[in-house]
Amino acid sequence: MDSGLWPLYRYDPRRVAAGEPPLLLDAHGGKASVREYMQNETRFRMVEKLDADRFRRLAIAAQTAAKRRMATYEHMAALRMPREEPPRAAEPAPVQPAPQPEPVAGA
Repeated sequence: MDSGLWPLYRYDPRRVAAGEPPLLLDAHGGKASVREYMQNETRFRMVEKLDADRFRRLAIAAQTAAKRRMATYEHMAALRMPREEPPRAAEPAPVQPAPQPEPVAGA
């Protein structure tokens, strides 16, 4: 969570009615590096032991992806939504008089 690798957010479309963004970020990331997170996980440490160069490249790619993802979510969470107007009751269409038949000549 602190690395931004697993962002926490909530989406509540009801907030749009109040003109607020429907996306709320609960964890912003960036407090720890993805590399630190990966070094604390046995599954990733095994990659580092087997191929340290590959681990370094994967950690850099994961950090870049996490930053990009968090920037996208932060942008979405900052968007102000226009207030939704409550639906209006439909106005009845004006009543048109029925056309009258034209009189027939010679009748």
